[in-house]
Parts: sequence; structure tokens; C-alpha cells
Amino acid sequence: MINYTIKNLKKNKIFTVVLLGLTVRILFYFFGAALYYGKENFFKGGDTNWWVDNIANLINYGVYTDELNTEYGYFTRLPGYSFFIGIFYLITGKNVFLAFKIIAWSQIVLDSFAIYLVYKISIFTFKNEKTAVLNSIIYAVYPFVFVWNVIVYAESLSVFLLLLSLFFLTRKETTTNYILSGILLGIGILTRIQLILLLPLVVFSLIIHLKKTNGQYLNKQILWFCIAVGMTYGTWPARNYLLHNKIIFTQHLGDKKHWAPDRIYFTSYLWSVKTDIEPQFSQVMKNMPVEFPEASYIIKGDSIKLLKAVELMRTCGEGLSYFRESEKISEGHVEKGKDCNNQIVEIFKELIQHQKENNKLNYYLWVPLNNLKKAIFKFSLTQTKKGISSPFINLLFLYRTFLILSGIAGLYILSRKNGFKYSLLSLITIGYSLSWYIFHSFYYRNMEIRYLLHCDILLLFPASYLFIYLLDKYTLKKIV
Repeated sequence: MINYTIKNLKKNKIFTVVLLGLTVRILFYFFGAALYYGKENFFKGGDTNWWVDNIANLINYGVYTDELNTEYGYFTRLPGYSFFIGIFYLITGKNVFLAFKIIAWSQIVLDSFAIYLVYKISIFTFKNEKTAVLNSIIYAVYPFVFVWNVIVYAESLSVFLLLLSLFFLTRKETTTNYILSGILLGIGILTRIQLILLLPLVVFSLIIHLKKTNGQYLNKQILWFCIAVGMTYGTWPARNYLLHNKIIFTQHLGDKKHWAPDRIYFTSYLWSVKTDIEPQFSQVMKNMPVEFPEASYIIKGDSIKLLKAVELMRTCGEGLSYFRESEKISEGHVEKGKDCNNQIVEIFKELIQHQKENNKLNYYLWVPLNNLKKAIFKFSLTQTKKGISSPFINLLFLYRTFLILSGIAGLYILSRKNGFKYSLLSLITIGYSLSWYIFHSFYYRNMEIRYLLHCDILLLFPASYLFIYLLDKYTLKKIV
């Protein structure tokens, strides 16, 4: 029996790779997660409560909101991941901690199955076993994927939904596959909103692909794909308008507690002059002297306004007070209605406008370019993980950069081949990566690497293609 199993694993390489990926994820759960996240109860992160509170209020009070009787509480998180949590919340009899543990194991299983999806998508796209196996191996041991399996965050589930949607999209051109792909993409958008950018890009890629293969621009399959997305993701903006009379397509953080306007506009100001919010945010929290960059002082009088804004934040800023309370820097927080958020916001709005008008090159070009540089060439964490050496972290980020650059090079090699303009996955990858990197760097500016995870994963496909292409080319030259 054992010999038969070993023989079967050797024959079916992908199952061996899936087993490898599952083993890596289990080992990380037991031996790496507590070290990486710096705590034994690594299941819960800073954003976890948002998803939990929304679904708990829906189950217990019949209202999807993170806080009852608040204007924007209904829109703080899209419902995809909250409903996923809700399944385990109900199964465990509303035992939140037990639900978290089961969710972590569920995400480990789903992400292990995603390895197989990566393999199949590669087969459908490149028609090459070696490329598919290599791609699945890279994904199986890619640390920036499996670190999210053990925490109750939407990253892991959204990646699985993205890959499952692409599986059906690249599998076979049938109406059923297109409908399933659209439904899964819609649920993926409801899980992580950044996937919404894929909708127009997928439709555009389908149109180009269809034009080449059938000489048409549209067919019923593309229309069914759009309808399927509308039936899933479309329920969110429809609910917001019909039930709450607000046109909200994404989410609204709620303007309260940790994300009160004082904190929101302080970070927006920092992103107008530099890439990161550190060390300035910690300095404000800890009552330390705040070292603003040179760009903050090129406009006469702004330094005085900055000092005033910081002092107001420390005395009556609602958002900052919640962060100080969470970090145990101080006790208590500023209650809504007793804050000076409006004064703080007015100052930062003025300071941001000053940057737009008087420091245009820095605001519109240098800061976004530094964001783009960070998105691709980030080599360290803003805050060092407790118990993990900096050289090891730097090495992991260097590996990520290598794969991103390899993916870009792979897309270039593919562009030299006739099929590139009509390869569905290649079109989607280049369109989404380019669009999201630019949007994230020039507009959104919150450069957390987890927001780039979907781009990173899509670029693994052309990266694997490049490696096999070079290997075959080098091997052929040696033979000749």
C-alpha cells in the first residue's frame, strides 16, 4: 500500500506539491505563526473585529452594521468575508475564539487546494506540464501567501476566490464556466474590494480574445459573465441604496473610533508628503517630538499649523485617543461629540491643498514614484516582527521582488510571441498589475503590501513561464 502511494505521488506530481504546500502551512500554524505575529493568539488582527461585528449584529439583531444606530456603520465592510465568518460563528454556537481556530484551518485547506488551481490555470494557459508544476511549487511555498491563512483576515479567502474564478474562466469557453467565474469574481469583490478592478479588465480581455478567435466583439457568454457578477457584487450597492438611501459601491470606514476623521486626515497628509506614516504616527501617539519631512516645511507658516494640529490630536483627537488606548499608551478615549475632529480636519485639508498647489512635483510625481518603488522593491518591514531577524525578513522581500521582476520579464517574453495579445491570463495579469500598482501608488497611497497580494500572485504565472523558457533554451543550447 505504501509503495503504491509513493508510486502514485511520483506519477501525479501536483498531488505531491499540494501535500508539500499543506505541510508547509501546518508547520507554519504550529511553529511559525506565533513568532511571526508576535503573539500566541495570532488568529485575531486589528481589522478582525470589523468583519465579526457586522455579521454578529446581523445574526443577533437583524442589521448588518459594525455598530448599531450609527450613520456609516452599515458600510464599514463588504459582506463577503463577514458571511464566511458567520458560518463558523453559528456552527460553534457563537463561540468566537473556537470559530477563529476553525476558520484558520479552513483557510489552510482552501489555500492548499488553491495550489491545484494554480497548476490547472497554468495548464489551461501555457499547455506545459513543467511550467504548471513549477508555478504550483512557487505558490505552495510562497510565504506572502500562507502567512495569511492563520489569521481571520480576508486576504486568504479572496485569493482562493480569485484563483477559482480564473480556473473556470480559462478552463473552457462555455456559458456555465463563464457564469461560475462571474459569480466567484463577484463574491471575491465582496470579500476584498480591490478585486473590483478586475471586472472591466476581464471583460476587455474577453472581448479581445473573442475578436481574435471568433471575429466577434461580444457574445452571450460575456454577457452572462457580467450578469453573474452583477447578481453577486451588485447586491451590495443595491442594498446600500434601497435600504439606506446611499450610493456606496465600496466601503466607508465609519468616521469613528480608530478611524475617526482626525486620524484619517493625518495619514492623508503624511501620504501627501511621503510614503509611510511612520515614524510620525508613533511619535504623535507617544508624545515625542515629531520629525516631519522637508516637504512639510517648504511652505511658509505650515510648520505652525502642523504643531497646532498635532497638539489638538493629542488633546481632543478621537481617532488618536483610541489608538493610544489600544496601545496602552494612555487610559480612556475621547468620546464622539467631545472631540475637536473638525478643527484638525480643516488644518490638514489646508496643508494637503498647500502641497497640491505649491509642491506639485513632490505631491504628484516623487511621492507616487516612491510608492511604486516600495510596491516592487520593498526590502523590510516598517516595524520589525518580534522574534524574527531583519536579515531573514529582508531576504523574503528580496525574493518577492525577484518574482515580481521575473513576472514582468515573463510578460515581455510572452509579448514577443504571437499568442500574447490574445492570451486571456496574460492580458488580465498585465492589465490588473499595471492598473492596480498605478492606482495604489498615485491615488490610494496606503502602501500595505497585503493590498498588492493579488497582483503578486498573478505575476507568478508569467514568472514560472520565464523560468521554464530559460531552462529549455539553456538546455537546448547545451545539447546543440
